[in-house]
Amino acid sequence: MAQLTLVTGKTIVPTLTAGSALNIVQGSQYEYIPFHANVRVAPFTRDATEGGCLATVYFDTDLMLQESPILSLATAGTFPKYPDDFHLVRDCLQGTRLNVTLRNTTAGTIVSGVVIHLEPI
Repeated sequence: MAQLTLVTGKTIVPTLTAGSALNIVQGSQYEYIPFHANVRVAPFTRDATEGGCLATVYFDTDLMLQESPILSLATAGTFPKYPDDFHLVRDCLQGTRLNVTLRNTTAGTIVSGVVIHLEPI
């Protein structure tokens, strides 16, 4: 008998002003993982400047990415491709806190975001 797998996800796309940093999942339903899941995270930016946006990603206290340049998607309306652009993967228990902080290093305002993909275990 086949097992039904529910896959859920969320795309969060805020605007970051010059020099700002923001934990973009804070206060959302995905800040704390709602069920035991395989979690895949794909931070991205619409800024064409390589390294114009840096990401730091934590799963609880486990640092997965620190101040690293992220995927640049210059074309509006495009998002990271699954599974190719989802490099941060972790099995998480229910209640694990996810922290995705994006920092704008440019002198202008940029649009950056993250796609979170959860698959129950």
